[in-house]
Amino acid sequence: MEGLGLPVISEDGSSVSWENPDGARIPRFSGYPTRPDGWDNNNAPADDYWKSYRRIGYDELDALAEQIVKEVKERGPFRSFAAFVNRDPESKTQKHQISGVLQTALDETLNKGLPAEIGSVAKEVGNKDDNFSDANKDHSQAAGTTSYALQGDLLQALGPILQVRSDYFRIRCMGESLDSSGRVIARAYCESFVQRYPDYVDNSDAAEVRHDDLTKVNRQFGRRFKIVSFRWLSDEEI
Repeated sequence: MEGLGLPVISEDGSSVSWENPDGARIPRFSGYPTRPDGWDNNNAPADDYWKSYRRIGYDELDALAEQIVKEVKERGPFRSFAAFVNRDPESKTQKHQISGVLQTALDETLNKGLPAEIGSVAKEVGNKDDNFSDANKDHSQAAGTTSYALQGDLLQALGPILQVRSDYFRIRCMGESLDSSGRVIARAYCESFVQRYPDYVDNSDAAEVRHDDLTKVNRQFGRRFKIVSFRWLSDEEI
């Protein structure tokens, strides 16, 4: 998403210029009728939010990454790629029912600072006797504009390089012994292969039990790991 050239179409549609601004941007469409004046749109005219791409600053990317980690800790471990991306309608936590990890993180960071003039905060719909849900209250009415970041924007850019993590790991460790002057007098290396199993650390929960229903130990430590092999290594193998 950084260093990506985007075509900007003139107002009359007669010409196209390629913009290559610093930072990252959300490439939702193949062409735009204008470019944002502000680094991250915060200083751009309101109209630009509706017809130009969203520019993202490095501080915003840091905030987004931290929020994704927070959401993963709340919801993981995930049993599939779909469980990571999609919302969980059966969760006991309402925000997990509304949106998945990526969209929630985007809403808490990039989308939270959008100005009210392009989309004010949604109010409650009707009253308790209506059939409408208030689940999306407090969300911006600008959702879906080119400046409002969607999880599909991230997946479109990152999808080709995403892959499911392997459950088989090689771990190498090194230990040293020092004398009173800090000089190394002994050093050893070892290697272990470990396999993650579907079973939880606390076997009182079956492997298929949902995260919200797990014991405290299993919510904290997740699935069980077993050592498949262990050996000492020589200096030549490092």
